[in-house]
Amino acid sequence: MQFETSLSSGGKTASGVVSDKPCFLVGAMVDGAGGAAPTLILYDNATAASGKIVYKYVGIPGSTPVTSYAARDWQRPVECVNGLYATVSGANATYIVEYMRK
Repeated sequence: MQFETSLSSGGKTASGVVSDKPCFLVGAMVDGAGGAAPTLILYDNATAASGKIVYKYVGIPGSTPVTSYAARDWQRPVECVNGLYATVSGANATYIVEYMRK
């Protein structure tokens, strides 16, 4: 399969659908600057937080304010046959997901 470019969810602060079509996960970033430690879970699912978990980041609480940041790029993209759904929690948590459509 040949790809031309990846797509970005853009900066998000709420849980929701990243891709409602099959795709490949290529990167994820989560930031919880100044709030509670963030949690980001990405599911191989197009409509809800259920199904196969393809990525999970749980920030480690520390002193206040918490500064928690994580980024991951996959050398070989992760196939998400049903789409991609993100759940995020933690005060001031933001995330960006990069993916490629099939």
